[in-house]
Amino acid sequence: MNVTRAILTLMALAILATLGACGGQPASRTPGEQAGPADTASPQAAVTPQATQAPAEETPTPLPTRASRTYLTYENEANGYSIQYPEEWQLLEKESLPGTTTFVAPLQGEGDTFRENLSVVVQNLPAGTTTLDEYTELALAEGQTYIPLFAVQQARPTTLDDNPAQEVVYTGLQGEREMRSLGVWTLARDRVYIVTYTAEELEFNTFRSIVQQMIRSMEIQ
Repeated sequence: MNVTRAILTLMALAILATLGACGGQPASRTPGEQAGPADTASPQAAVTPQATQAPAEETPTPLPTRASRTYLTYENEANGYSIQYPEEWQLLEKESLPGTTTFVAPLQGEGDTFRENLSVVVQNLPAGTTTLDEYTELALAEGQTYIPLFAVQQARPTTLDDNPAQEVVYTGLQGEREMRSLGVWTLARDRVYIVTYTAEELEFNTFRSIVQQMIRSMEIQ
């Protein structure tokens, strides 16, 4: 795989990781046994999103108030970061997505069939690392290619644990669902760290303050 193809593969995973599977069962590993950053990703796997369907037997979990919410700390030594997440959110790791950890919100009601989620993706950069601007340009090009009706709603420079970062809010289709996502990514050493919040269009703001708290809490070693 040449350098350009490797970069493009990473961009597809960065943009699409949390449009992908949060359904199914967590990988059989403990939080202290996370896989390290993946060298490459399968282009087909990266661009085949699956809806986050709630299990039929699952019942809605009452959401705590902002004042009563408790945050837990997730530490990933293999990938060099930590992040806080609400204790009522589910932690998922998948063997098929090495370097990816997903935090899934509880259902909000009996008619809710999609669980909003936030994923952290860590990938090794290919030889000849790119700048943040170059990475962003390629990431958005991949989004345009692989996400139906992809459209950038907002883009601005930001920081992730005091590192220069890019924040992008974008919309697109996942099957027949209208989705809105917020992605933040930064380059640190030889890795790229991508945090992506994915929600149905009309539910995007429901967990926005929680997501912002999670992003602010992230620390990169």
